[in-house]
Amino acid sequence: CLLSLVLSLVILLPSALHAQATAAATRGGIAQAGVAYTLSNEDQYPGKHLQGMTIYGTFDLNNHIGVEGNVHLASVFKSYYQYKETSYDVGLRWAQHYRKFTPYAKGLVGFGHSQAINSIQIVGGSTPGSYFLFGLGGGVDYGLTEKVNLRADFEYQRWPNFPPHGLTPPLFSVGAAYRFR
Repeated sequence: CLLSLVLSLVILLPSALHAQATAAATRGGIAQAGVAYTLSNEDQYPGKHLQGMTIYGTFDLNNHIGVEGNVHLASVFKSYYQYKETSYDVGLRWAQHYRKFTPYAKGLVGFGHSQAINSIQIVGGSTPGSYFLFGLGGGVDYGLTEKVNLRADFEYQRWPNFPPHGLTPPLFSVGAAYRFR
């Protein structure tokens, strides 16, 4: 009888302890959704800046790896010659948490859309059109409160099929997000 009790404890106790430790050690499942003011230096009009907004969301799969999605409405507030540019991208992000700061790097893919009233004003007559894009970037989230993050973000996009030689808009965004747990 004593041998059965000891054998039962040896078999069942480690699995019960492991279940407790795993749940306490993980940090996955944290999501945030936010909006940011965006400034873009446009290839089509050198020296001119488009001003718009970005809607973004992230979901941390674990303590470092997560996914991010962005909707860049780069010309909502200010554009030149009625040139409009929007992009939609999604990808992976790597984050390092340090107290209230979370610096991160990201790699994204998606598509972008550009249009202008008069396509003669655009190099190569490339608008209206939708194009594949990829982007690299990074930034930092700052935990202002338990539920609110502030963000500064930079993303360098490349639209390789945009005539005649591609489009490379860098986007700088500053905004805030609500964090869900």
